[in-house]
Amino acid sequence: MHQMEVIDNFYKKSTYCCECIENLEPDDFANIKNLMQALAEVYSAALQLPDIEPDDDHGSDFDIRLEIKSFGEREGYWQVFNPFAETVDAEIVYGSLCDDLSDIYHDLMVGNLQYEKGLIYNAGWVWKLYFSHWGRHLVDVLKALHVLISE
Repeated sequence: MHQMEVIDNFYKKSTYCCECIENLEPDDFANIKNLMQALAEVYSAALQLPDIEPDDDHGSDFDIRLEIKSFGEREGYWQVFNPFAETVDAEIVYGSLCDDLSDIYHDLMVGNLQYEKGLIYNAGWVWKLYFSHWGRHLVDVLKALHVLISE
């Protein structure tokens, strides 16, 4: 697949994922499953993003905020921050579904807005650069949501 096709495909997956986050209904398991599928697809598409240089150094400073509906009693969850740490006790942290989804949304939308401005290589570069951040949040959210819908 050509670089532009990969970036175009990622944009479609990212846009759909952001729409799922925007329309999230924490009490609707079908809605949560749609979100989980969108998250898995955007993660998979991110693994295909090419190593590229941005076509512009400007335009990545966007103020993107989204208030996400709380999961109530299921909002917070425990996780191991670094599964390869020497000691597990020091690496157990408390996660928040809303905070994680907000971070994913922000990082994807920065690239989406670049793409929509015609800065295609900037978008691909931003998505790949931020992947180490939003990808970790995504994996954490998927695991927590998997447990939530499996109970």
